[in-house]
Amino acid sequence: MEQKTNSFLGTAPIGALMRKFAIPCIISLLVGALYNIVDQIFIANAS
Repeated sequence: MEQKTNSFLGTAPIGALMRKFAIPCIISLLVGALYNIVDQIFIANAS
């Protein structure tokens, strides 16, 4: 069984790697923040 190596982390430009990995992280943080805001609005209206 042959094992593949991912050498693109060592050879790709830093800017491209930052965009590739930072964009999903930013999206997940925004979704989490939006969830918390909406949750707090519902909790405030329920009280």
